[in-house]
Amino acid sequence: MLKDQKLLAHINPGVKVTTLGFNLPSGRPAMHQREMQKFVRQTDYEIALGVMNDPVYQIIAAIIRITGLRPIDLFQLPYRGKNENYGFIPYDEGEYPEGLDNGAIYYYFRSKGKWRSIDFPGKLWRVICEYYLPLRRQRAKLYEAKHGIPPRNSDLFLSARGDVVTHGMLGYNFSKVVSAAKNSESATDFKAIRFNARMLRHTCATYFVYEALKAQNRLGRSFVYDAALDEDLRKMLGHTNVRTTLEYYVHLVNRYVHDNLLTDLHRSRVDAGLSAILDRHNYSEIVV
Repeated sequence: MLKDQKLLAHINPGVKVTTLGFNLPSGRPAMHQREMQKFVRQTDYEIALGVMNDPVYQIIAAIIRITGLRPIDLFQLPYRGKNENYGFIPYDEGEYPEGLDNGAIYYYFRSKGKWRSIDFPGKLWRVICEYYLPLRRQRAKLYEAKHGIPPRNSDLFLSARGDVVTHGMLGYNFSKVVSAAKNSESATDFKAIRFNARMLRHTCATYFVYEALKAQNRLGRSFVYDAALDEDLRKMLGHTNVRTTLEYYVHLVNRYVHDNLLTDLHRSRVDAGLSAILDRHNYSEIVV
């Protein structure tokens, strides 16, 4: 139930009261305390990538932040794709096809017992090729020295020791971010009390809905069901039915806008997600 409607209903019985299938915290202090702990601010995200000491985890964080993929989903991303995922080609510098930055690569994978697909941003794959794949090739030699065979083409993510990155390794490295950030030069600017894949996925969905509402000039307006947006969000999150999820994010975005919590998002969702990596490695010229 929306707070303002509830108050008006006490004054005027004719006011329609909307009941929501979820709870949003009431009041600005509650909003900051409860919801901001689930959300990765753009500033915190950029600081987090800056304190990660292994580029593979920077890349993984960027992928989740941009696409909303679960770790179990993104671990299926190939170094060199085949069949449905033939579009994932480990390009060398200068080999990128025209239009890659503005296009998408079909990504087909198994998630929670079902097969689904997303449009993987071409610009993100180009950054992976430029920034991470040369390192991956070096780490593949470490893997081969340990196991006697090269890593599979289906294994994209290798650690500094040449091991295939697992969910546990990812969680451990993400768990060190807050402590590292609090002891960095950016400590006073870092506000997060935790950093994990679930938060990055939640942030992706928030910015996704924010951009859609902004493009339709619907920021700050009451929820109106949008079947197309519902379908896009469902596909991105991998949910069977996300109408309640969409309604939650619409109300959440409107609260964030009211509290000026999205003012640091000056670029598109994809470009904002890539910004920390691009800025740190002088790839900013590909961001438009």
